[in-house]
Amino acid sequence: MVNERISAAVADSGLKQKYIADRIGMSEPTFSAMLAGKRKVDVDEFFGLCQVLKKTPEELYHYKPAKEAV
Repeated sequence: MVNERISAAVADSGLKQKYIADRIGMSEPTFSAMLAGKRKVDVDEFFGLCQVLKKTPEELYHYKPAKEAV
């Protein structure tokens, strides 16, 4: 599920969830719900996340957590 991959990328980035949420124009509780899979990610949010996390759409969509990326 893409929410799990986004959540892993956020955790690996070292950035605070509030910082990321602010950058993509989302409240922190809404962002948290998205990461937990309780809400879908829309296209604009996905591309905003790519920009904030400095990932291409392909990298983020197919993201593997750092601990699994060996």
